[in-house]
Amino acid sequence: MSEKLNIPLSTARKYLEELVAAKLLEKIVENEQVLYVGRKFAIKLDPETIVRLMEAKKESLTEDIIREYGTSIITKLRKLGPLVKEGKLSIYDFAAELGLTYIEAYALLEENGYL
Repeated sequence: MSEKLNIPLSTARKYLEELVAAKLLEKIVENEQVLYVGRKFAIKLDPETIVRLMEAKKESLTEDIIREYGTSIITKLRKLGPLVKEGKLSIYDFAAELGLTYIEAYALLEENGYL
């Protein structure tokens, strides 16, 4: 997966674990090999749900990220954020450096004025 998507192995593993946590994939360990199997699911959205989700997205993710990864993430943000802003570091590389998903990295950069 990491090769096909051209992302670091650690990022691919993180995405897969997030899909397992969301119950979209099932993680199976057989003979020291890890397999990820898709689960059946359906997404049903109505206009009210879409509006509610859009409103929820307006809230800050920085606090959630700090809670999950600790305050050291802010030190890394202050060091690497300017490089992203100057175009010297991609958001993908920033995310990999901090151990975040692309979405988390984008939100952190945007909410803190680096995008």
